[in-house]
Amino acid sequence: MQYLDNTKILCLTPDELIPDIISTEENLRQMKSRGKAVVHGVGGNERVRLVEYESLPEKYKTKIKVKYGNPYEYFAKQPLLALLQRDMEARAFYAGYILESGAHLPEQYQRRYSRQCDWLNMINIVLGDKKALKEELRISVATFYEHVLSLIKNDDEDNGLPSSERRLKERMRVYKDNGYEGLISNHFGNQKTRKVDKDIERLLLALYLQPEKPYIKGVCEAYRQFIQGEITVVDVTTGECFEPKDFFVDGKPYEVKESTVRYYIEEKPLNRALVDKHRTSQLAYVTKHRPHHKRKAPEYALSKITMDDITVPFKMPDGKRVWSYQIFDVASQAVIGVAFAKDKNKDLVKESLRDMFRNIMRHGMGMPLEVEVEQHLNSSMKGKTNDAGEFVADVMTEGALFPFVRFCAPGNPQEKRAEGFIKQKKYGHQNKRVGFLRRPFARLEANRANEDDKDMRFTYETVVRNEREDIDNYNNKLHPNQEKYAGMTRWEVLEQTQNPGLQRANLINVLPYVGHKVNTSIRRGYVQIMGNHYMLEDVHILERLSGNKLTAYYLNDDSGAVWYAHLYDTHDNPLCEAVEVQAYQEAQAERTDEDERIINEQRKYIAAFDAVVKKMGGELRRVGIVATTQEDEEITVELVETAPKVQQKPTKVEGFEQDDMKKQDWIDDEEMAAMRATRDI
Repeated sequence: MQYLDNTKILCLTPDELIPDIISTEENLRQMKSRGKAVVHGVGGNERVRLVEYESLPEKYKTKIKVKYGNPYEYFAKQPLLALLQRDMEARAFYAGYILESGAHLPEQYQRRYSRQCDWLNMINIVLGDKKALKEELRISVATFYEHVLSLIKNDDEDNGLPSSERRLKERMRVYKDNGYEGLISNHFGNQKTRKVDKDIERLLLALYLQPEKPYIKGVCEAYRQFIQGEITVVDVTTGECFEPKDFFVDGKPYEVKESTVRYYIEEKPLNRALVDKHRTSQLAYVTKHRPHHKRKAPEYALSKITMDDITVPFKMPDGKRVWSYQIFDVASQAVIGVAFAKDKNKDLVKESLRDMFRNIMRHGMGMPLEVEVEQHLNSSMKGKTNDAGEFVADVMTEGALFPFVRFCAPGNPQEKRAEGFIKQKKYGHQNKRVGFLRRPFARLEANRANEDDKDMRFTYETVVRNEREDIDNYNNKLHPNQEKYAGMTRWEVLEQTQNPGLQRANLINVLPYVGHKVNTSIRRGYVQIMGNHYMLEDVHILERLSGNKLTAYYLNDDSGAVWYAHLYDTHDNPLCEAVEVQAYQEAQAERTDEDERIINEQRKYIAAFDAVVKKMGGELRRVGIVATTQEDEEITVELVETAPKVQQKPTKVEGFEQDDMKKQDWIDDEEMAAMRATRDI
């Protein structure tokens, strides 16, 4: 676009019209011949040079406005854009500028400040010759600023210049007075443009950290009172009183605005982290500001397990919730141990470990190599020194049960892998149950509690049963990482991808740490545990015992009954497994195959017991006692036989002496069978 020579007639070139406004140049020539357009500069080849805007039909004017906007304003802006040149010196200056921190300007700000110089240089050039502005561009100074602000707003490059004329003029004055450095924001510590220095900034932060947790407005008021001498600010550590004049700017008090205080407290990342560390909880600070480790899950199952306590999100009739301690394998994310209680205590942890070891033994898995635990319930199980000054290991002593034990830092839940797994189970399975307790301030509306809903209550047994069902569903759902474990559930990953370096689970070493302990003794070849009789897996253990006192450690099943028991001597040295003695039906007419199996087991045990006794009896030597008397200097020797007599042939009952029969009040079938077996031996 241009004005016709020495006129105010605005014209467009054919290139600006064709093909978006007028389809072809031939159509333009036809419009000229029909008097629908005034053109200039038609040569011998009938090529048009300029077309008067006002001479065009209205429909073409509308198309021009759609493409260019107001053509007069558009034309006025083009010379300004032509004057916009890249300032290469500015780009070199910002690329090499070093901040007070010793760092370079971020590349984004290097480009922004350089572009600001391009625009401010153009403005200074145009305003330096206002006569040319009016004669050549044919616009006033006010219109010039309107055009410039419009062009700045629509700039394809990031310039960061203000959108108001007043603030743009302020930026121009700063640039004129301070040059390139004047454009650098006080965000980067540019002392030449900012009034708030480091001392004032630290004082504002200190005022914000007062115990009463003041608002921004309160900080401004406290600073004003201090700088005016109305209050005294004291360093509580040294007792030093701050001097207001030390915080003057250019020799006089400087009152900060709320926006300034808000910038230094809320917008500077490190300052915000600092105040939040002192004004908020450790959890809030860590979650919002503190960097955290980036980790990847183990490749193999049981390389690491993680455990944590939860309150099951359903209420009991008394309004309380059931406590649960749950153990997860990190690689598979499966729950491998769980315990429930109405109270939270250390026994809950041990019960979950018992459940885990039961599962490990049932499914033939190896011992986990590492355990990750929280401090609260587990710190008391690190081991301790006894009265004799000897260290006694416990469950969470590294190397006792697990080669590696990791205690997570308190107040940092994201450190525990169990936290994430519990959340997956909670919002992937439990939240589908009626009565699920949602959080009152959850971020997602779907997880937020409706205060108008009435709480549902469940018995303890119902909550536990439902939680076990949810755990089963969770374990048997597809593993979240299907790219790695295609088509496999969490439990299948646990079973099929175990670490090849796992050691076989040995309950003999585990039971003294997590098993229930019971003191017992041997009576008639049996021991009693929880009211039931148990046989010794190896009767020959009796030969090594110095007394009949023993210790039994056992794991219980879900119902509380003994699931596995092992016997130890009084020094916790393992002896043998304790095998429960099962009763059989004494009425032969009612016996089953299972009863016959039990009878045979008991016969074998009694026979083995008798064999040990007989073996010891056979090893005894026959000895005599010699009594000496002096009669006529002759010695009389009386032999008293003390070794066991050889049993005579039975008289009444086959295999037994009559005297043996008299010693017992009664003889039942199984004992008679055992005696026969002993005779055969």
